[in-house]
Amino acid sequence: MHRRLWALVAALWMVAVVPATALAANPVVTLGKDLTPAERQEMLRYFGVRGRTMRLYIISNAQEHQLLGGVAPAEEIGTRAISCAYVVPERHGAGIRVTTHDITWVTPAMYANALATAGVADAAVSVAAPYPVSGTAALAGILWAYQASTGVSLSPARKTAAAQELVATADLARRTGRPDAAATLVRVVKQEVLSGRATSPEAIRAAVIRTAASLHLSLTAGEVDDLVTFLLRLRGLGISAATVHQQLARLGSESGQAAGFWAWLVGLWHWIWGLVTGRLSAVG
Repeated sequence: MHRRLWALVAALWMVAVVPATALAANPVVTLGKDLTPAERQEMLRYFGVRGRTMRLYIISNAQEHQLLGGVAPAEEIGTRAISCAYVVPERHGAGIRVTTHDITWVTPAMYANALATAGVADAAVSVAAPYPVSGTAALAGILWAYQASTGVSLSPARKTAAAQELVATADLARRTGRPDAAATLVRVVKQEVLSGRATSPEAIRAAVIRTAASLHLSLTAGEVDDLVTFLLRLRGLGISAATVHQQLARLGSESGQAAGFWAWLVGLWHWIWGLVTGRLSAVG
């Protein structure tokens, strides 16, 4: 009996461990062309790959402009390639996971949203720089690394849409000072459009306004117009709503936890304010 039990445990351990060791078979690092030799070594140390045999690509500012030109403000793309990316393919169903370091303008959630739009699937992505940078131009390196690591050729139209999404979300986040709410707004409304729940310009506009209101996020008329225009273009790209949802499932869970925390915090504040002002209602 004990022998059978240990044999079963050993078999289950092999099933759990062997596939995991194969997940990082094709990791890829991209480094900004304008980093100094010391900065390149710093980035390799940060990614934990210094001294390892690794496929490494150098991304130029021209490549960043090729993806983002006409989408991101020229000053955000800049004239130098600094940001770096480390992409590791993961098992099917793992979804997209993003971490950042010294990226000031784009959050992990914004990257994940845009990467799902571009067609990236099941990957761990780390975006970093040796000193603070906006992070917009990093998208070019991430997409390059993903294609090199998986052999998947991403649609140019979807890559352009991803760049538009990233810039629009980051612009909204910077103006409002609420990056999490901006990322959640775009993710939720994008799902409504891709799933077919909102298809006409009027329905998409209503979805944007309704979702922004639920997040207590104030949009300008121009921001609403820009989001509607982007979402109408996105609708015609044949992107699967189910696939995007699956890739961002972890992100949705984290956003839900954050929303729950803020709701609790707001409720606590109202309770304290009512206690201080003597307007606390009796309970029970």
